Formats: sequence, C-alpha cells, structure tokens
Amino acid sequence: RAKWHLNALDLNHLTSGDEKYYEALSLLLLMMKAGEAQPLLRAVKEHPQNNVRIAVISLLALSRQEDILSELHRLAFPLPAEVRSALLTALNLPGSASPHEFRGENSEHS
Repeated sequence: RAKWHLNALDLNHLTSGDEKYYEALSLLLLMMKAGEAQPLLRAVKEHPQNNVRIAVISLLALSRQEDILSELHRLAFPLPAEVRSALLTALNLPGSASPHEFRGENSEHS
C-alpha cells in the first residue's frame, strides 16, 4: 500500500481557484479512491487555515463512505465553531457541496 504524504501547499491549493486547485483536487480524490483518507482527516483536525479545513471537509463528505463520515462526526466538537458548522452541514447534506463551499468560501458572500 502506497504511503501518501501531504504538504500544506497541496491543501492550500484547494482554496486557490486556479489551475493548482484542479491538481490538488485530483491528487486528493486519488488518495481517497486508494483508501488513504487519514492524511485528509488529520488536515481537518490540524491545518492552520479554517478555509482549507472546510474545503477538505467538503471533499471528504462527498465520498459518502460511512467510515469517513463517522470519523468526521467524531472530529466535529474540538474544532473551531466555523469549521464545526461547515462539517455538520456537510454531514447532513444528501448530495454534494457547491463549488463555493468546496473551496472553503462562504456562499453567502459570493
């Protein structure tokens, strides 16, 4: 099984809106498909930028994989209020997040 490593730049590109956004998205989707969600879950818990945490939450929630959703729910309560709110919203959505939510943007201000 391949060992995946994330650096902050890969995750920061999730909020960039440029071509690096698509590169980061492709890499992270590939990781999830390979069953390597733990680095992403760790980013939800530890990344210094809330907008990046929210983008990663949206990506993970799109998987609709029960083990990932369960882990996200477990992570909700030690998180900052803004991130926790986005996480709980993502867990309750039956479909997918909007592109603005996915990039960690507040859809009310778009």
